[in-house]
Amino acid sequence: FFAIKDDLVHAGATWVDQQVVVDEKLITSRKPDDLPAFMKAIIDTLR
Repeated sequence: FFAIKDDLVHAGATWVDQQVVVDEKLITSRKPDDLPAFMKAIIDTLR
């Protein structure tokens, strides 16, 4: 979860502190508590 944040940022990633982030075909979330929003984003994208 947040333990990898520093590694990602140091590797050049942009960390966005939101339940779900959609970047073209990539859908990500922060933690297991974000699962409902994450699944909604996946379903919306597949429609």
